[in-house]
Amino acid sequence: MANFILCYARLSALKENIPKNDVSEYYVDEFHDVLEEIMELGSDYCDLEKLKVPHSHVKRLTAAYYPDEDETVYTSEKYVERDILIGKIDAVLNYLRLLAKPADRKRIGFTGE
Repeated sequence: MANFILCYARLSALKENIPKNDVSEYYVDEFHDVLEEIMELGSDYCDLEKLKVPHSHVKRLTAAYYPDEDETVYTSEKYVERDILIGKIDAVLNYLRLLAKPADRKRIGFTGE
């Protein structure tokens, strides 16, 4: 249970500390590391691979464009749009909240008692 709480805390802290503009690949790697740790905790956790940021969303940014030569220069570091990473983190945090919550279901209608 302590590892579960630690993973939740790491995700929450990651979300709170993501820069306000394009986000470097470092944050994506941190997010993926936490997902791997969650999946290693056991069979109670589904395959979270679907919640990883796809490689196609991690791109180099345009650093310069030279129209005379029709040449584009890209940054050496890769970035992801902030909203994409925040959405993925929120999905995992919601999933973990639902797992941790006891099954509180209200009975509706006749119960036969």
